[in-house]
Amino acid sequence: MKKNLSYVLIDNNKYDGTDPIDYNNLLKKVMDIETNDMENLDDPDMQQFAILTYEYEEYKKKELEIIADYYSISKRKKKKDELIQDIVIFELDPINIEITQRRKTLWFYMEEIKSDNYLRKYLILD
Repeated sequence: MKKNLSYVLIDNNKYDGTDPIDYNNLLKKVMDIETNDMENLDDPDMQQFAILTYEYEEYKKKELEIIADYYSISKRKKKKDELIQDIVIFELDPINIEITQRRKTLWFYMEEIKSDNYLRKYLILD
């Protein structure tokens, strides 16, 4: 007798207890990009927009709100997708290159301090 095999992929580092990653949903997203957006992905700006959007989808809404606060982006009554779009548009604007690079540098430093056994006890963020 044949049995079906099913599985769920969960990234324990960023899993917030909501819907687990489902292979079918992931496949559907990839197929949507391939069928609907291929003509737009030839444009380097659209490629960068798609990459950043995909990257920020991994963040929790609270993390996105912190980034929006840093950039002074209004987060009032915005869903996660709207917040991601506003952040990506802000970061892709050439006028905001300096503040974007500064934020990314500071976030990197915070992660480095969090990973240090000695210094992490002196960093209180949450």
